Amino acid sequence: MIVSTCDPVFFETQTRRPWLVDQGFMLLLVLNLLAAFKTLGTLMAVGLMILPATAARYWASTITGQLVLGFVFALSSCWIGLTLSYLFPDTPSGPAIVLVAGGFFLFSAIFGPLGFGRRMRKPSVSKDIPIAQIQQEERAQ
Repeated sequence: MIVSTCDPVFFETQTRRPWLVDQGFMLLLVLNLLAAFKTLGTLMAVGLMILPATAARYWASTITGQLVLGFVFALSSCWIGLTLSYLFPDTPSGPAIVLVAGGFFLFSAIFGPLGFGRRMRKPSVSKDIPIAQIQQEERAQ
């Protein structure tokens, strides 16, 4: 799956039937969505699939790191959302889970090393740029 996603040309040269893997992946995706739609509802199923994966993207640059962090964010969102739903009896569990996942996404987008907050932080000194050039640029600002 990872090779098929990251480098489809290489994957096609290494297998006889690459379309079979693509169709199997789509079948698993549809089955996952159908089960989630029945359990959580449309909006919450899509939110629970998209938000943790997108939040993980702001923290990890490799596909393995994104998979692990996406799993951790999804599991944490479910655990915290269900706990909040238990502590506050009038709170439905599905929206609580998605709101916690949205909180993870918002925090990641602002404070993650690959997120939007990176632009607000001062860039680090690169070894390739001479210090005199950096000091000149700082004086110009």
